[in-house]
Amino acid sequence: MIAWVLAGCHGSTPTAGDDDDDVTTTDRYADISPLHAFEDVAFEGERVSYWIPDEPRAVLMPLHGSGGGFDTITQIDWIALYNLLEAESVAVVLTQSRDRVDGVWELEPVDVDNPDIQWLGRLRDHLVATTPLAEDTPVLFTSFSNGAHFVTRAVNVLDDEGWDIRAFSAHQGKSYQEGAVPGFFVSAENDETGATGAEYVDASERCEASTGVPCPAVIGTEIPLDPRWFARLPRYDEEQSGRLFDELVEMGIVDPDGRRLIDLADLEQVLSVYEHDSKAPDPSMVSAQLRVVWATHRFSSQHVRQEADFLLGRL
Repeated sequence: MIAWVLAGCHGSTPTAGDDDDDVTTTDRYADISPLHAFEDVAFEGERVSYWIPDEPRAVLMPLHGSGGGFDTITQIDWIALYNLLEAESVAVVLTQSRDRVDGVWELEPVDVDNPDIQWLGRLRDHLVATTPLAEDTPVLFTSFSNGAHFVTRAVNVLDDEGWDIRAFSAHQGKSYQEGAVPGFFVSAENDETGATGAEYVDASERCEASTGVPCPAVIGTEIPLDPRWFARLPRYDEEQSGRLFDELVEMGIVDPDGRRLIDLADLEQVLSVYEHDSKAPDPSMVSAQLRVVWATHRFSSQHVRQEADFLLGRL
C-alpha cells in the first residue's frame, strides 16, 4: 500500500522548466512554476490573461489545440517556454479560440474575415490601448495541433495587415502554408494525429525557401520515466513523485527502470483505468505527463531551449 500526503498547491496561473539534454538533473526535475504572476482581465466578455513588462521586447501569443483553452496553455510544458521568454522581457498574452464547443481555431477563410483572426486583431488593439504594448511591438506565436494548423495561415494574414510578426513555433500540426514568417517545427515520435517528422522536415525546407531563414524541425522522443519526473508539477514534491512512480510500476504501466510496458494502441483505456484505480491525488495530471514522456500527441518542452532561442533570435 502506498501512503499519500497532499503537497501544498501553488497558484493556478501559468507555471517553467525543460527536458533538454543540456540541463542539469536538478533543473530537469525542478518544480515548474510561473516566473511572474499573470493578470486576468475580461475583454468582450472573454477571459484574457497576461504578463506584460514595462518595456516589452516582444509579445508571445500561444494557440491551443482542438478541445483546448486556458487549462491547456497553462500546463507546465507551455509554461516552460513562457518563463524562458519572460526572462528576456517578452510579454505573454493568453487567450482562447472563439469556438468554446469544440475548442478549435477556425481554419477558413484564410483572410481578414476569419472570426479568430478578427478576434486576435481586436484583442491586440485593446492591449495596445491599455498596456505597455505598442503598435510596433514584435509578435511571436507558439502553437499546438489545431492551433499549429491555424497559425501558419493566421501569420500570413496578420503580416499582410501590418503586424510585425517575427516568428512562430508549431507543435504537431498537420499542415504548413508558406509565407514570409519563419517557423520552428516540433513533431513527436509516437504522435499519430499531427505531422510526422518527415512532414515537418518538408515544412521546414519549404519555410526556409519562402523566408530565406533557417526553419528548424525537431522530433520529440520517448524517454524512460524517472521517479523524480512528477516533481516538475507544483502539485507534487520529489518524495510524492517517487510514490507516483512506484504505483505505476505496481500497476504494470512502467517497469522499475521507467520503461513503458503498455501498448500505445491501448493508451486511452490504460490511462482511464489508471485514473479510476489510482490512490494518488489528481491522477489526471500524471496521465497528462505520461503522454509527454511517451512522445504522443501532446505539447512538450523537450526542445524548449532550442525553441526559445529560435524565437528570441528573430527579435
